[in-house]
Amino acid sequence: MSPSARTIVPGAHHSLGDLELERLRQLVQMEGPATSSDDELLALVFGRRVDGSTPLFYAQNLLRECGGLSNLAKLPSGGLLKYAGLGVAQATRISATFELGRRAARDSTRLSPRVPLTKERVADWARTRLAGLDHEEVWVLCVDAQSVHKSSWQVGRGGVHGCALLARDLLTPVVRDAASGFVLVHNHPSGDPTPSQEDIELTRGLQAAATTICVPLLDHVVVASGGARSFFELGLL
Repeated sequence: MSPSARTIVPGAHHSLGDLELERLRQLVQMEGPATSSDDELLALVFGRRVDGSTPLFYAQNLLRECGGLSNLAKLPSGGLLKYAGLGVAQATRISATFELGRRAARDSTRLSPRVPLTKERVADWARTRLAGLDHEEVWVLCVDAQSVHKSSWQVGRGGVHGCALLARDLLTPVVRDAASGFVLVHNHPSGDPTPSQEDIELTRGLQAAATTICVPLLDHVVVASGGARSFFELGLL
């Protein structure tokens, strides 16, 4: 049975209640959570409502007001409180649920110290940590002579251009870790991973500075909700 076929007609929401929650729990137990829709899973996180609406009806309205699940996931618990009918306990529960999901995703993409770093592995690592942010973060990933990951350092927050990053800011952890090479990573909150002119200019300057200390810039990976782009694959390095 598809999620849409199980959705309750809004006009009937006043007569439901605990029966609806029990039905949703049984569906998850029998079919697994992957078969449930976003609003059904969110309703289970809410639990019993005290404002006269059912969890499912409220979840549908909240997702509509937020513009979808990805926007809801970005809101801190304090930001959730602006929505009518959402109390502190439920707002905190929602934030905790999303944070657990993010942590599980990060754990699944940890960079192994025994496997050479590739563009795909860098993109997977960055996507789970950076693609959903509403601000830019800049990271340096250091590798050894076998291209195996040694360390990760956040070197900027707020934007590649807005941070006014200098080559020495980016190279400091590279030199400190005696890295044999490094990868630059940052995100685009706009959703478009296409490198900007500022990205290109920063990368060219960094590549030139890295050459002077004989530690190559191996790649610059930009991630966003719309995918990932590699400077190396684009022929920009």
